[in-house]
Amino acid sequence: MMIGSCASTLQELDTVTKKYRDVEIQANKGKTKLRTLEDVKKSMKVNWQRVRWDREKQSLQQYREKLNSHTDAINLMLTSIIWSASYL
Repeated sequence: MMIGSCASTLQELDTVTKKYRDVEIQANKGKTKLRTLEDVKKSMKVNWQRVRWDREKQSLQQYREKLNSHTDAINLMLTSIIWSASYL
């Protein structure tokens, strides 16, 4: 159940960040000098997405906190199992 909850949080995070990864992939495909108006527009779009990403990083804090909580819960469970097994 804990691992499923962690996986759900990771899926949410993946969905939220996908749009930014797609923009970066497109930007890196055409790494050329800005020669045409289309190149300039593409560059501006990528840079604007980067600005938006920087502004939204704070909202990603909730995912960081959730993942830390999931990790702590899983580690606590594993530690309890190992501790219990050592006393059997």
